Amino acid sequence: MFQIFEDIWTHEELECFYQDMQEAKRTIKTQKKSGDDPNYRDLNSLRWKCERGTDARNRLQEKISQLLPNHQINFAAYVEQYKPNRLHYDSYGGPFGVTCIIPLLEYNGDTDQTLVFDHSSREGEDTKSILIKLQEEIKNSVPKFKHTHKYKLDHCNLGSVINSIALIGVFPYRRGNMVAFDKRLLHCSNDWKLTDPKRRHKDFILIHTYAKY
Repeated sequence: MFQIFEDIWTHEELECFYQDMQEAKRTIKTQKKSGDDPNYRDLNSLRWKCERGTDARNRLQEKISQLLPNHQINFAAYVEQYKPNRLHYDSYGGPFGVTCIIPLLEYNGDTDQTLVFDHSSREGEDTKSILIKLQEEIKNSVPKFKHTHKYKLDHCNLGSVINSIALIGVFPYRRGNMVAFDKRLLHCSNDWKLTDPKRRHKDFILIHTYAKY
């Protein structure tokens, strides 16, 4: 699954989220850890949980329930990303659920992107073991695509893998929009630092859900 929802958040709503994020930065302990993978630590981002029962969390759940019926949020956080994410998964096998990304500031959709690839994780795996296996499988193959050149993905250091897997979708970071994709799918961000070296970080809301079937 990969779906972009356009113009679902007003500027007023996003401003409320952004101000709540600033308050969270002052009062809540930060996290540097992926939601579902105990072996993956994201040292390039800071996160502040959006806790159950808060106004912001209730607003997020209300919107998710409208757009994705039967989905329940089990993780929501404000994120300051200081370096672009490399290839990773947000869940390893298990039941269906989605990752949602909501940009909080106005970014250039042609330069700030999340890319989702057609490769799904399974239980008992982790990102490192999957990528090693993929490298072994494709080492004698000719790359089918040119994703690394088109989307600025050199920071992933795995061009052979990236260029051998089809893209399911690309999410341009435009204020008011949200993407939702199967959290078991391989994904990464493009190297947005190349387009604006002076920018310190990228701010967004990260949500993980599970489907209540």
